[in-house]
Amino acid sequence: MSRRIEEEISRMKRYQQKFRLLLLKVPNAGQEQFLQIADILRIHLRVMDIVENHKDGQFLAILPETALENARLRRPSAKSLA
Repeated sequence: MSRRIEEEISRMKRYQQKFRLLLLKVPNAGQEQFLQIADILRIHLRVMDIVENHKDGQFLAILPETALENARLRRPSAKSLA
């Protein structure tokens, strides 16, 4: 987890803000597919959401002030990632 993500989580906990973590695994994606997935995430997520390349083939997103049901709605479907 990056320093920025850790700082954001710490800040949200300190101010008792709700947030959700979203982890997307994309195995065997080449550079072109990875960039396409990043574009899809930009469409599904808000400006205030923080997304980063977490590990090989994984994206990690923090969704501040997001209830569980709303996080589920923001998560791109596997179909849109294919």
